[in-house]
Amino acid sequence: MKKNTDQNQKEKNEKSKRQNFLFWSVLFLGLFVIVGAGIGVGYLYSSANITPWVKIIYKVLPFPIVKIQKNNIITSRQLLHDVEAVKRFYESKDYSQEEMRVDFSTEQGKIRLKTKEKDVLNKLIEDKIIQKIALSKGICISTEDIDKAVEVVLKESDSDYKKLAINLKSNYGWTIAEFKNKIVKNQLYLKRLFEWYGNNLESSDEYKYIKEIKSKIVEDGANFGDIAGEFSEGKSSERNGEINWMVEGQIIPEISQVISKMEVGQVSDIIISPLGMHVIMLEGKRKVKKEDNSIESQIQLRQIFIQGKSFVNWVQEQKLQIEIAIFLREYQWDSVAGEVIFSSSKLREVEKNIKIKSQGDPSLL
Repeated sequence: MKKNTDQNQKEKNEKSKRQNFLFWSVLFLGLFVIVGAGIGVGYLYSSANITPWVKIIYKVLPFPIVKIQKNNIITSRQLLHDVEAVKRFYESKDYSQEEMRVDFSTEQGKIRLKTKEKDVLNKLIEDKIIQKIALSKGICISTEDIDKAVEVVLKESDSDYKKLAINLKSNYGWTIAEFKNKIVKNQLYLKRLFEWYGNNLESSDEYKYIKEIKSKIVEDGANFGDIAGEFSEGKSSERNGEINWMVEGQIIPEISQVISKMEVGQVSDIIISPLGMHVIMLEGKRKVKKEDNSIESQIQLRQIFIQGKSFVNWVQEQKLQIEIAIFLREYQWDSVAGEVIFSSSKLREVEKNIKIKSQGDPSLL
């Protein structure tokens, strides 16, 4: 009797094992088919023709679409989520200028969204590269750093976390945590890397050169315009470095922060910006009444500009040394320009026209 019971129990155990084995085999086989299909589609991926079920797979499962050297991956989920955030921004933002609105249901709108997808992909790659370079220089961004940066922005804009959360949800469908991870963290890495670069630039020959030029103004009492005409590089040498009246808010932050504390006629110390090195003379300030009766602050400058190896060019050099592989049919990596471009020459031409018409694009991505 006991033997029969043992035998029955043994058979049940064997049957249970077979059922478990079958279950897990089917499960893994299913996942293999889904993943295989997804990767297969990935290499041929065309978002213009992507089917709904494939899009769901891409959004749920993180298929690799870009490889940055050996261990940095950008996934389909990251790209699609960020593109959807951009699309939501254009559809939800209440623009005061109607020409900024985009109808993505039209053929022109679909092409516009495709150019934004490429821009988003470029930004995802750039963020990874900046972080990689920053980490190699010993730069790390902590959660506390990110929180402090957000608090500073909120204070400067007279806002709070509640208003920020509502704005992000409405315009991008993001949480504050996503905003911190996608935008604030990457901006901090870029800012800290620029600070590191600026500190190391002061020992360079280019910095010593512009320092000598500045000494001609301060010590020799030479005319700023004459010095700018002789030594300044690029368009700054034209008209002896004079820059016409411009809106104060249109100046790059590194210069704006300095001239906001300057008096008319004063000459700045050497300013390092992402474009190069500047010495600025503030020639004038004025208030202008606009057609809507608002008051606009304008300034007039004269500058000496030495590009040297600018931060922008230095980052570009670093970028060109990094191996990038793109697994999307519609895009390819331009190893000379260091950016994602359309595989189609026709789309590249259409993109040029769209870029001209969409100057001042206000989206975060």
